[in-house]
Amino acid sequence: MKDSKLFRYLDALRSSEWREMLLFFKGSIGEENDAYKLFNHIYPYRKKLLHKKLEIVYVNTTLFPHLSRKSFQNIMSVLVKEIEEFWIVKDLSQDRARKELFRMEALNKRGLYHESDKSFDKVISLTDNNKYLDLWNDYFRLRAHFELYFSNNPIKSNQKKAQELIKCGIESIKSFSSHLLLYYKSELYNRQLLNYENWAAHIDFVTALSLDNNPDQLTQLLLDQGALLKSNYIEKPESLLSFLSHRTSDMSELVKLTSFHHVRRYYIMQVRRGDEEKVEDLVSLIQWSIDSGMLLYNKELHINYFISDLNVLCALFDTNQARLYKEKNFRYLNPNNRKEGDVLGEMIINFVERNYDLVVQAYSISIFRAASRRLTAAGLFLRSSYEMKGKDIYYFNSHLRNTSDFINRNTKYLSQQQVNSWKNFIKMFRAIVNQVNQEQQLKMLNDSKDIIHRKWLRTKIEEGQ
Repeated sequence: MKDSKLFRYLDALRSSEWREMLLFFKGSIGEENDAYKLFNHIYPYRKKLLHKKLEIVYVNTTLFPHLSRKSFQNIMSVLVKEIEEFWIVKDLSQDRARKELFRMEALNKRGLYHESDKSFDKVISLTDNNKYLDLWNDYFRLRAHFELYFSNNPIKSNQKKAQELIKCGIESIKSFSSHLLLYYKSELYNRQLLNYENWAAHIDFVTALSLDNNPDQLTQLLLDQGALLKSNYIEKPESLLSFLSHRTSDMSELVKLTSFHHVRRYYIMQVRRGDEEKVEDLVSLIQWSIDSGMLLYNKELHINYFISDLNVLCALFDTNQARLYKEKNFRYLNPNNRKEGDVLGEMIINFVERNYDLVVQAYSISIFRAASRRLTAAGLFLRSSYEMKGKDIYYFNSHLRNTSDFINRNTKYLSQQQVNSWKNFIKMFRAIVNQVNQEQQLKMLNDSKDIIHRKWLRTKIEEGQ
């Protein structure tokens, strides 16, 4: 089952969602449904999804012996659809503004105008960007005004109310467009900075489209993000820091996380540029992001954030900070990810501490379910092996070939940038091991736009000189 779409969905479930989903399935498809029986069988092993009793052959022959493999896979597909429905219902129930908008539209379409008008007032109250910063608030307001005006709702028979619906709808278009353009503009600066892409023409186009708007709090926040990116994180993000310190409960997840990651990167860039005084600020910010619950979803920390923070702490400081972080925040990981988080965390720390034998040993006895985490571990293993073994061509060509084959088999689980970065790394690693001309190696490295572990590769090339 571990190679199926169902396994990926089950693996994505937060620990708090399993019980909720069991109750959801019981109500939506009933206890006699085969999909419910399958999920009920999986439930006791939710913390051990690689258990042998969850293998397709075992489940098919013990739980559904009367069904063919194809029929059993159809049951798995039904369960996948039910998990998707559960997520949709859960996410919608947690988004009050979106839920109220859908309620208003449903009532209005059925001619329940008195009720829909009351729901409209709630939508407007919930989408006040002065109280709760959200990029999509003005979009919801636009839909609410549009739905009431361009329908059979008699509300527009009142001339004053009709004019208000039109004016407010146009103002929502203006505000939403302005916020969205500013958000995209920041991302264009971001891509230019991180990926060396040229977006100048698009930036000019977005700038020309930008609407004059009274600078509300969200507009100011987005303007400050753009300025921070345009200056390559030289300007100090005072307003972003202020918002994060005092308004996290009044910001949508999108606005909150975008602001946090830009402030985080600002401190990283300052430390890399030699400002050691920013080290303590960065450590505090990273820990604060977890203590405040900002990075937690259902009281859990995604393993990608966990690994990313460890990488940053190890890259910029001594490993004591990384170990403290790992010990303090390990408990927030989903139980299904804790073993991998522990192993990867130790591999990252041991690599920085030059305990290369421990990295190689951990890799050889560990299994990593997600393709991206398997590659992270492979990168640590290959570099550690090189530090220990040097240029053992046969040894490395074998492992590089296996890693390359793994990437080709798992491209659907990786972004194109990840695929390119790892393929270029393998190409460069092979060139170093095979002692290709050093000038050629440097040219290959400089020509590779997407490549992981660039700094380490450059160091190994220079050591060869």
